[in-house]
Amino acid sequence: MASKSAGIIAYRMRPEIEVLLVHPGGPFWRNKDLGAWSIPKGEYADGQDAEATARREFAEELGLELTVPLVALGQVKQRGGKIVTAFAAEVDIDTHSIRSNTFQIEWPPRSGKRQDFPEVDRAEFFALDEAGEKINEGQRPLLARPAGAACRRRLPLERGDRHTLRGIAQTGFSLSVTGEVTTRNTRSVRPEFEIACSTPGGRKITSCLRTTWFLPAISISPSPSST
Repeated sequence: MASKSAGIIAYRMRPEIEVLLVHPGGPFWRNKDLGAWSIPKGEYADGQDAEATARREFAEELGLELTVPLVALGQVKQRGGKIVTAFAAEVDIDTHSIRSNTFQIEWPPRSGKRQDFPEVDRAEFFALDEAGEKINEGQRPLLARPAGAACRRRLPLERGDRHTLRGIAQTGFSLSVTGEVTTRNTRSVRPEFEIACSTPGGRKITSCLRTTWFLPAISISPSPSST
């Protein structure tokens, strides 16, 4: 059975969205960067609550207890098969003051000596394009999800309005397109919106805030022609 973990994507608006990632501690990860970062997360067993686990791991890895409400972002599967359940929270923290828990291993190998290392040796906020390069590949689809929630909450969208979407495609490339709101679904708990757009290369897309090809990211804002 695949292992399961739960974690939190903390994000802030500066003025565009930035997400918090952590770098694993220990000698194995010391010189690794791209693809090595992660959301703060930890494993949980059947019968345990994913949100409680995510809050606990955030506190253990960063030394900060989150009391703000969390927004469920769903799950992704990493290359090794691990299922990651993620939640989002809009919160700003001082990344220079984190205090991580530690683990102990024999180091150097076969030396008979045991050393303590922090589970997380640093944390940083990244804009989404840079975060897409830093984060574990299996977690990359999570990056757009808190941005979509933030956009829905911050900007009222109406059918016929024109807005600019700035984001990252599934390939990891930055993308900025302008389109017209074509659909507004107010029947769901979190209203969803579709915007018909064309990419700079001419590819026509219809982008819902929860689709996978176009990942809504940095911001949605009225286009210059909007009145």
